[in-house]
Amino acid sequence: MAQSKTSRFFSRIGVAVLNSYSRLPMSFHYCLSDWLVYPLVYHVLRYRRQVVRKNLLRCFPDKSDNERLVIERNFYHWFCDLAVEIVKVHSISADEILQRVEYRNLPEVEASLKDHDFALCYLSHYGNWEWMIALPLLLHGYGECQIYHPMRNKVFDRWFLANRSKFGAVNIKMKETLRKLVAIRQENHFAFGCIADQLPKERNVHHTVNFMGNETKVFTGSEQLGRKLNMSFFYAKVTRPQRGKYIVELQRLDNGAIDPDASEFAFTDEYFRLFEQDVLEHPELWLWTHDRWKR
Repeated sequence: MAQSKTSRFFSRIGVAVLNSYSRLPMSFHYCLSDWLVYPLVYHVLRYRRQVVRKNLLRCFPDKSDNERLVIERNFYHWFCDLAVEIVKVHSISADEILQRVEYRNLPEVEASLKDHDFALCYLSHYGNWEWMIALPLLLHGYGECQIYHPMRNKVFDRWFLANRSKFGAVNIKMKETLRKLVAIRQENHFAFGCIADQLPKERNVHHTVNFMGNETKVFTGSEQLGRKLNMSFFYAKVTRPQRGKYIVELQRLDNGAIDPDASEFAFTDEYFRLFEQDVLEHPELWLWTHDRWKR
């Protein structure tokens, strides 16, 4: 459905406000997160609090109500930090984002690209996935592409795409993934980022895993593409040692640690095993507002 002129007008105003706000120092963004965004989102709007509580109870049934409440509040503090960090992407410089996001094990990614057309990097809605746009700045002679879902609001869709591609990443619509990947592998070898932790549509469900103590329907398209298009497999382990700082350690999955012939979805299973360890260690950094087990 096309946007109305009124909707486009207010969307453009919203983008202009975000762009102006983005230029302020990061310290100001975090003050706003603490003193305005968090009280508004958590206490006033109570944004998706019932979904968050349902998910936390499902995943941590043995924790006390107070323990789950601590995770809930820590999650919303991180969630509001994430919001201001995403806005900051518009104006952040290459130098600053490289100071804030540290990548580890990139030499192994580049080494794998000598024998593979792509290095598939499994990501999650954990930490700050929008700041992963810095990767093309560090790959020597290789490109980076990522899959995305277009937004209904075309003005904000263009804004997000401009931010995500500012350091050279190629953005590919999910519906065009196979065609685009086949085309670009003729140009160069690429690191290929995909986020695979959310609930797939029923027609795309071909596999389930036990994740956080729950039978969980999962995306398998990334692994199917990876096996078809000569990809190496990596898991992006994200940690947040301090506010505004992330470490991304790229762990090789297809280096003999698992047997890809043991299961049609061996890499998908390993991804969720590693991801579960991260969620258990720092549950506040996952996107609990997503209704992951609604069907």
